[in-house]
Amino acid sequence: MWPKAAGIRLQKPVILVLVAMILVAFASAIAWFFSKSLYLNLGISYIGYSVIGVGFFQNGIYYSSIVTFASTFALTYYGIVQLQKKNPILGLVVSFFVLLSAAYAFEFVYEWFNQENLLLYIGQVQWWVDLVCGLGLAVLLRLIKPTRLSLVLLSGFIVTFGIWYLTGFYQIYQLGGTLKLVEITNPILPREDSIIWNFTLNALSKVFLSITIASLFLWNPLTSKSPKEP
Repeated sequence: MWPKAAGIRLQKPVILVLVAMILVAFASAIAWFFSKSLYLNLGISYIGYSVIGVGFFQNGIYYSSIVTFASTFALTYYGIVQLQKKNPILGLVVSFFVLLSAAYAFEFVYEWFNQENLLLYIGQVQWWVDLVCGLGLAVLLRLIKPTRLSLVLLSGFIVTFGIWYLTGFYQIYQLGGTLKLVEITNPILPREDSIIWNFTLNALSKVFLSITIASLFLWNPLTSKSPKEP
């Protein structure tokens, strides 16, 4: 149901941010379709203070990650400014850092199950700064609260990530212009070495975890309940 029909009058800053993020996501989807590639080549290999991937791939960023990050930013901002009635500028600042925390939260889980890489990063201060900056700020400002929606989305993440891990946890690499898969674990379930299968589970896992974090902001302090679903 559209917000107006539900009796919700969107604030102008919220409308601007939502429209901007929708345009970013739409443009990314269109570019993804016509490029015939998984990622947008940016010529950079990091985001935030740290230097780990976080959605980046061969000096580019996955188109799917752009859509995920835009959605995370939009939902977080909507929760902070529209539902919790906080300052729009504060909403922008917190939403950016929450996006960063969400991205690195996925990276942390991914690296935790890829022990060899985890040891390379776990001792880096900047890695922890990126991981906790948004959620830490949100906790200090009392902006987050677990909801039923959060639990549902978290369950989705556990299921998709679990299936990905149990079927080989394949990673996608580009070698000589060709996309190839590298197996990280010994599969417990039947092995699935399809690029589409592994990329889909990777992308869906990232979506579920990022939106889980954004959903922590979707509550109204006047009712202490999460907003009704459309």
